[in-house]
Amino acid sequence: METAKLTVRLPKQLHQALRERAARSAQSLNKVIVDTLWRGLEREEAEPPSEYERTMAAIRKTGLVTTLGPGWDKYIEAAEDVSLEEVRQMWEGLPPLSEDIIADRGER
Repeated sequence: METAKLTVRLPKQLHQALRERAARSAQSLNKVIVDTLWRGLEREEAEPPSEYERTMAAIRKTGLVTTLGPGWDKYIEAAEDVSLEEVRQMWEGLPPLSEDIIADRGER
């Protein structure tokens, strides 16, 4: 890849953060800066996240939900497929889940 030499003025705090990242990753400061710029450009060119993706990102930040790891794969694969009709039959005659949630909360 052909390269160009460029002088850039950075805020000292940003320069320090880049130097620390380079030290942590045992990479040159130049490589860290170039990789970070590429990632920024790729993110900019990508489609903006959907409302669902933004919502899930916000929920993940709270720690209320996490991604299941590969340890769960065996349970998911072993589970039988259930149709919507079968689920409706299983829940037939049971009170709505919202009633259980309200009962668990108790009086306010």
